[in-house]
Amino acid sequence: MSEQEEVKLTATLARSKRLSIAYHLKEDFRNIYELSTTVEEAKEKFKQWLLKARSIYGKILQTIHAHLPGICNYFISIAK
Repeated sequence: MSEQEEVKLTATLARSKRLSIAYHLKEDFRNIYELSTTVEEAKEKFKQWLLKARSIYGKILQTIHAHLPGICNYFISIAK
């Protein structure tokens, strides 16, 4: 992200606490995929993320929780 884009993002997020929280939760979610190397690690991070995200994402969390084993199977494929 360029410096100008960073400035715009910071200004946009400063306008809305809810938007800022949602953006940071999205980044945390993405980082789970980028930084986790095992199923166990990813599953624990997803569980922590679900607890933090409850206030913003509500119903979608039920879907993610219901499909968590399948989501975590991704990490089996990258561990090989």
